[in-house]
Amino acid sequence: MSFNPNPYKTYQALLTQTSTNAPVATVYTNGMGATMTWAYVSPGIYTVTAGSAVFTANKTIVIIGQPLATLVSYFSVMTSTTVITLTSGLLAAGVAVPTDVLLT
Repeated sequence: MSFNPNPYKTYQALLTQTSTNAPVATVYTNGMGATMTWAYVSPGIYTVTAGSAVFTANKTIVIIGQPLATLVSYFSVMTSTTVITLTSGLLAAGVAVPTDVLLT
């Protein structure tokens, strides 16, 4: 019998962004089995699109961290099995950077 300390599929990245460009992800780990593409939609709204259907309703979790000094809230909605939309409480161009994102 083998022990898997992380039985979940995870994606972890550090996001940075300038102006209205798409966020750039420095990927730490991608065990999701799909390429993730980040996009800037409008001030405070971003999407991550998976190259295949890897997000499952009621099972996909998004954890977003940020420097304590920014105190920005983020909300995530799984729009489909391939798209998650992130909305930031900071309604301006640019992610409060650096921002850690964990999808599982």
